[in-house]
Amino acid sequence: MYRWVFLFWSSLSFFVSQIFIDQTAPLVGRLTGKAEACRNGDDPDCLDLTATEFNSFYVVQYWVGGVAALSSGFFLARYGVWTTSCTSGSLSFLGMLMFTLGPYLAASSSSYALMLVGRLIFAIGIFTQVVLSHQIKSHWFLGKELALAFALYNVSSRLGSVCALTAMGAIVQQMGLQRTLWITLAMGVLAPVGAVLAGWTYKRHASASIDAAVYVDTNGIGHFGLRKVAQLGREFWTLSAMVFFFYGPLFTLIADYPKYLAERYQYDEASAGEITGVVSDIAFFAPLLGLLIDKIGWRDVLNSMATALFFTGLLLPATVRNLQPVAIPVLLGLSYAVLLVGLWCSIPLVTAPADTGVAFGVSLGLQALSSGILLLVTGVLLDQTALDIAKRWENFFIFLASIGGMAFLLSGLSLYYDRQNPLRPLRMKHAISFITADANSAVNESSLLLGQQEKDVQ
Repeated sequence: MYRWVFLFWSSLSFFVSQIFIDQTAPLVGRLTGKAEACRNGDDPDCLDLTATEFNSFYVVQYWVGGVAALSSGFFLARYGVWTTSCTSGSLSFLGMLMFTLGPYLAASSSSYALMLVGRLIFAIGIFTQVVLSHQIKSHWFLGKELALAFALYNVSSRLGSVCALTAMGAIVQQMGLQRTLWITLAMGVLAPVGAVLAGWTYKRHASASIDAAVYVDTNGIGHFGLRKVAQLGREFWTLSAMVFFFYGPLFTLIADYPKYLAERYQYDEASAGEITGVVSDIAFFAPLLGLLIDKIGWRDVLNSMATALFFTGLLLPATVRNLQPVAIPVLLGLSYAVLLVGLWCSIPLVTAPADTGVAFGVSLGLQALSSGILLLVTGVLLDQTALDIAKRWENFFIFLASIGGMAFLLSGLSLYYDRQNPLRPLRMKHAISFITADANSAVNESSLLLGQQEKDVQ
């Protein structure tokens, strides 16, 4: 049962962290000074950021978070779960506090600088915590409810996103920018608390309830380096590339879709946030998909279908006129629900248990770097005032569709690699692929051992 206690605290931390991350989308009008309350003086705390400056909150978060994720696997291997949990929780809280204090500075440029540094520090904390949680889930739920555990954890972040996108628009209309940020900080305290309690649960109970073959000592295993990255096989790198080309367009669209609805369809802050939140609403079906995958497998096929749907959803706004705005979040939400489970729970199946922390660090790092790059590029595209608004958004969607199409092509490559493997790790049910650390580089030819855990985990 202790694995579920760990999952609860870890998911709670992820939930409130996502509220902090996505609150900026419905607050875009206040942060850029274009909301009606800013123009008529009802909210004197509004800032005057450009589209590029606004997107830089996400860009810095994902770029720095990407570097932190790439490094956190090594940090976790060296210092262990408990130290990593306390460090990540402390950094998360410090970053949230600095972001909240930003609007109190007199100059808009000073406010922007403080808030940007706050997002940077927060990114280090949250990405480190996510890598830690993914590694522990891969060990503690090994051969049991692996897909379900990943689904519940990832859905917790989507629940936070829904709360932010649907509630923050209405709250800021009543409370103003500064008070809304303080409300978010009050909830955000649960993020470091959840991270520390999750680490404590692992420290106290993991050694007695995780199979000895995959248990990683909470004091750190002491062996880390770039050699681990070089050992990761081609199946892993294909899945990581899919992460790169899927999550970058997805997070960019979530960040900018409220602005798209406001500029193209004249939606207010609350309505735009609610429609964008449909992506996360649909993702709540991910736990059901997790149960299904644990029963039948077929991760490779589901990943391919989801990336095809994702590519279609990005391409439609640039090719179909008079498209209902809610259609895009529906298509993206369906693809997101599948890949929340199928993509992430595939990584432990093609990676040695001792290397899952490094593997997830690389994957999350690529996810973050992709989001940072695309948010920077799309911010420049949307700042091209020489073009009319319709043309700017058309270029925006064409660019994202060209990136999302790569995820679909890579899903075909993943299908091929899995078919080449006689044990079909992605096609199998919840039986887990055991790959020794020394054999990671040879996983392209064959898997060394496939077996289902018989031990009853507490």
